[in-house]
Amino acid sequence: MALLTDGEVSAPTSTPPVVAKEKRERLVDVDHVKAIAIILVVYGHVVAREGPKGISWYMPSKEVLYLFHMPLFMFVTGLVFGYTYRPFSSVNEYFAFVTKRVGRIFPAYLILAGLIFLGKVLATRVMHVDNAPANLSDIVLVITRPYDSASAFLWYVYVLAMYVVAVPLLMRLFKGNVLGVVAVGAGLYFVPRTNAFGIGQFCEFLVFFATGIWTVSVLPQLRALSTKYFPVWCIAFAGLLASAGWLAATHALTTQIGLYGMLLVGFCSIPFFFGLAHKIKGQNFSELDTVAKYTFTIYLFNTLAIGLIKGLGTKFFNWNGSHFYLYLPLLWICGVVLPILLHQKLLGRFRWLSSITL
Repeated sequence: MALLTDGEVSAPTSTPPVVAKEKRERLVDVDHVKAIAIILVVYGHVVAREGPKGISWYMPSKEVLYLFHMPLFMFVTGLVFGYTYRPFSSVNEYFAFVTKRVGRIFPAYLILAGLIFLGKVLATRVMHVDNAPANLSDIVLVITRPYDSASAFLWYVYVLAMYVVAVPLLMRLFKGNVLGVVAVGAGLYFVPRTNAFGIGQFCEFLVFFATGIWTVSVLPQLRALSTKYFPVWCIAFAGLLASAGWLAATHALTTQIGLYGMLLVGFCSIPFFFGLAHKIKGQNFSELDTVAKYTFTIYLFNTLAIGLIKGLGTKFFNWNGSHFYLYLPLLWICGVVLPILLHQKLLGRFRWLSSITL
């Protein structure tokens, strides 16, 4: 989450969620939840839109995953935003804040979306490409309908920029009371949505992002509840996943059920994963630390890495049937590891590129 940190999540010494920056200590559990969340995101990107033939379980598992992995990811993003946000006292301060934050993440969106569009147009001549542009005019979708563009997976960055612009104004409107923003998010969650200009995704995830901001003020309580009742959260979360899995497998996971299911499973996943992070805290999980540091890099480049390896692999043998059991771990691992290596070996050598992709 390059928008908010330099790879590690640190807490201010005071409790309220909107405070000036002070001396900070690293929050290991938040980093680990962030790492787990991005690993789950990569799993969901292994198959874009066309599932492998002869594999009936992956797409239902993806449907279940989408009930909680992006709510969890948005929650953690909001939590980090809450740690680092500083309330503005003038219009100039607000515009300086927006310019700095959006200027850090949106160039990566525009550059990568353009490269993906061009790459897919060229690659379709030599290999199968998921979600390829129908024609050259589809490039405008990058701005007008990001979720429907050739770089649909980057919608998160687009919406994040929208939150940077809108959330400080909402917090100002409610005089710093973040629960007011949570209430707005809860209301917008149920309104009819459109993918135009990312509005649908903005409305869908604002409640999770705002709840993350509010949680800064009650983080000790979240940790305590997640830890003390961890077995309960395990049973509840497993039960919800099993129920959702059954609905998905029987094609009964309707849009309406999914709407309420995302709220239920999404919010239940938060204490479960924070409890899990507490269980592994203090153990040697340097791999999770590395993944947490490169979360934004992985988000930007995991689909490219997956597409490249899949495109090359399917030139020699398809990924249908039993072959998918080789492709799944390979693509999942490459989706996490290759973006890290890309930043370490190339992007990190250039200051500006490093700053907008880490």
